[in-house]
Parts: sequence; structure tokens; C-alpha cells
Amino acid sequence: MAAGRKTPAMPTKQSDLQQMGYMLIEFFSKSMAVYLMVLVSILGVLGRAMAGRRCRKLSHQAKDLVLAKDRDLKQLRVRFESAYRLNHGKVQAETLVHSQMSQYRMLGVSMGRLEYGDRAAALLCLALGFSGFGVLFTAGQSMETCVRILFWSLGLASASLLLGMILGYHSIEAVCDHLTDYLEHSLAARLSMEQEQRSTSSVRAGMRDDLFMKKEEPEETGLELYQEPAAQIAATIEKEPRPRVERETSGRRLSDRDEQIIADVLKEYLGGKYS
Repeated sequence: MAAGRKTPAMPTKQSDLQQMGYMLIEFFSKSMAVYLMVLVSILGVLGRAMAGRRCRKLSHQAKDLVLAKDRDLKQLRVRFESAYRLNHGKVQAETLVHSQMSQYRMLGVSMGRLEYGDRAAALLCLALGFSGFGVLFTAGQSMETCVRILFWSLGLASASLLLGMILGYHSIEAVCDHLTDYLEHSLAARLSMEQEQRSTSSVRAGMRDDLFMKKEEPEETGLELYQEPAAQIAATIEKEPRPRVERETSGRRLSDRDEQIIADVLKEYLGGKYS
């Protein structure tokens, strides 16, 4: 019973290679590789165009980070200000900028990879074109078919590079240069001026406090020699009983109250002014 059955033949390594070769020939000969190269070129150019547009906006905002709306640029300004204050003005602006911008993401992809999208697409098209030419030529296909796949790869690679240069003119390196220039010249100068103003105001505040706390000694003048006698005279006038004397002043008689006022004035002027 077992002898009557035919066991299926196991696929050999040579048959697998032949099947893979047939699939490659079909892939390159039926324009499937051309469609793939077109798709890759479009994606690469779109990535470069999106990166260039974003870099253009970042370059515009890099002129003044105080007015920047991008979250990463705001974080860069805060990091630079904190490092500047902590290190007393000794900050490597270029290193800080490259560290921040290397983490910049767009659609989950870094800006550097998006910028090289057109070049990566061109390389992939060339690789597919030359690979297809080799496979078809080895398989004995017509020269027209071999040249056609090579022509498409060269054309799409050139178009990817050209469109990438036109649409993605701005680069992340240019943005880093603008940011470094702003941090080193504009923002650093403003922070330095703020620190100088803050230190000057603190010094002035300290001097003002010292002046208020310090007791000023009275200046010695010649009038101090008459201070004690004047005070004694004023006290004597205040304590001694005043006789009721009538004095004529412009037809008026000085009363006790008028004499008291005169005595107070003399006391204040002669004694109280220098006491």
C-alpha cells in the first residue's frame, strides 16, 4: 500500500532559483519596476519640498526667536537663555543649535532624512534601472526592453534631483546658520545688557540702603557756639514770669499771648533749629 503511493517531489534549490529568476524577469519586463521608480521619485521629491518649505518658515522665524511660533525654536531660546545665565555668557551656540535641530521631526521623520529624500530616490531609481538592465540582458530579452528600463531610471533620477533642487531650496543647515548668528549676536547682546542693567540697579539699591542706614553727623559750623546760650535764653524767657508791660507797636499793645508767641519763635529759631 505504501509502495503504491507516489511521494511528492521535494523542491530543489535550483528550482527555487529558477522561479525567483522568472519573477524578476516578469517584474522588470512588464513595467512594474517603472511604476515603482515613479512612486519612489514622487515620494522623494515631496519629502524634499516639504522639508524646504518648513526650513523657509524656520529661517524667517529665526530672525527673532522672541516672536517665533515654532515649539522647537521656543525651546531653543529658553535653553540658550538658561545656559547663558548659568555659565555667565559662555555658551557654544552652534553646538546647542545642532543638538536642538537634530531632534526636529516632521511627520515623524527627521528633517535631515526628508532633505535627502530626492537624492535617495534618485539612487534607488538608478539601482533598479541597472539591476533591471542586467537581469533582462542576462535573460536574453530584447535590447529595446533592456534600454527602456535603463532610460526610465536615468530620467526619473534626473527629474528627482532637479525638482528637489527647485522645490527644496532652503536647507536645515541654512536654518542652523541663521539661528547661530541670532543667538551669538542678537540674543547674547540683549542678555548681556539685561545682566548689566540688573547688576547696576542692584548696586544702586545697595548704595541707597547704605545711605539710609548710615547716620549723618551734623556739620560743625560757627553757629554751634551760640547754640547753648540761645537755648538757655529761650528757656529763661519761657520760665520767668513776664511783667505786664504795655508796648506800642503800630498803635497796638502786646498782650501776654503775643509775648508768648515771640518767645516761642525765638526759642525755635535760636535753639530748636540746631538742636
